[in-house]
Amino acid sequence: MRKLTTWEKIGYGAGDIANSITYTATAMFLLVFYTDVLQIPAYQAGILFLVARIYDAVADVLMGIYIDKRKQKNSAGKFRPFILKGCWPILFMAVLVFTAPNFGDTGKIVWAYITYLAWGMAYTFVNIPYGSLAAAMTNDLRDRASLSITRSIGSKTGAIIPQILVLPILSLFANEKYGWITVTTLMAVISYMCYVFCYKNTTEQIKHGKPEDEKIDTKIVIKSIIYNRPFLGVAFASVATVTTWMINGTMAIYYFKYNLDAQNWYWLKGILSVLPTFVLAPIVGFLVYKYGNRNLAIFGSLIASIFFTTIMVLPDSIYIYLTLFFLGFIFFTIPDTLLWMMVADSVDYGEWITDSRAEGIIYAAYSFMRKVAQALAGLVAGFGLTIIGYDSNLTTQSDATMFGIKFLTNGVPAIGMLIAFLIFIFVYNLTPAKRKQMITDLIAKRPE
Repeated sequence: MRKLTTWEKIGYGAGDIANSITYTATAMFLLVFYTDVLQIPAYQAGILFLVARIYDAVADVLMGIYIDKRKQKNSAGKFRPFILKGCWPILFMAVLVFTAPNFGDTGKIVWAYITYLAWGMAYTFVNIPYGSLAAAMTNDLRDRASLSITRSIGSKTGAIIPQILVLPILSLFANEKYGWITVTTLMAVISYMCYVFCYKNTTEQIKHGKPEDEKIDTKIVIKSIIYNRPFLGVAFASVATVTTWMINGTMAIYYFKYNLDAQNWYWLKGILSVLPTFVLAPIVGFLVYKYGNRNLAIFGSLIASIFFTTIMVLPDSIYIYLTLFFLGFIFFTIPDTLLWMMVADSVDYGEWITDSRAEGIIYAAYSFMRKVAQALAGLVAGFGLTIIGYDSNLTTQSDATMFGIKFLTNGVPAIGMLIAFLIFIFVYNLTPAKRKQMITDLIAKRPE
């Protein structure tokens, strides 16, 4: 199998720039938009996030089954066409989600449900095929590590764009409603260009070993997931890391505003969150080859947990926070990056134990678990704000409320990364030797 070109790796990463722009905008700013602009109670927003994630999780699984049953109709491949066809609905709904019509209290909640659920459905239509694409591009260890890091770079780059653009653009408008429409439209245009670039610069090398019209055996699919220990490890570790990232991202804007009194510094957090990915990019392939992805994930999770814990126990200071956050995020980025590589290896493992390759279903099951994490994060953030007594009409929150904001921003992530550390130790079992044997066996079984 030929090595991937640089443009293929960059092209794949561009797809997650596009995904991450709208995903991050909703993950980090939708709660504050709902509470402060649309004027929806925080607990109602938390319920919406929970309902939406459950709905999306079911949609992910159905989408995965549809993809694996679908015949490849042309040379574009099995997964790539979804990226080009599905980007328009995502971007259209990404703008509507941040639109605040002049409805009554009930009407605003209904509007929030309709637009957010529609955005989630459109996101699933693209994200499941996009995630499945990596396993179809190559099975080479270093190339998969490269795809994992370019996807992570894309994800972090996409994540930083809303953090840089949103607050400065909103400050230009007396009416925030028009500011949100403007900034989300701008981000939609950027996302579209990235989706097109991804489509034009990626290829699919790995094909199914069985005829495309062969029916999928449900028992085999279940076996490829339930008995796929590497997948279970990746899935549950992802719940921990995604919950960490989302709660920290959602609550940070409150933490900067009330605890640190440094809302104008918020953009710098976005810069610091993406820099570690660029630092790791040149060396991740070597590190994986030398130490193995499991060992690196264990190490990174533990150290990240220690840094978040340190932030929690030290006094609130913008300088302390940014320094320790940056150092902690370097180690958080290690397992966060390697998870994508581990998912691709889990696809191979499923084929190894069942003789049936199902990228779409396995990735959909993985995405299901990430949606569980998103639901958990949204629920914790939304209900957490209510429990700690947050009041959007106050310019200064109580001491108890500010401690609650600090705990949600830093304490919960510290616990999440500790859980990920334990999962990588006790669940994920795909050693370098076992992976090497797996790839050797699969190459021997696949048709030329």
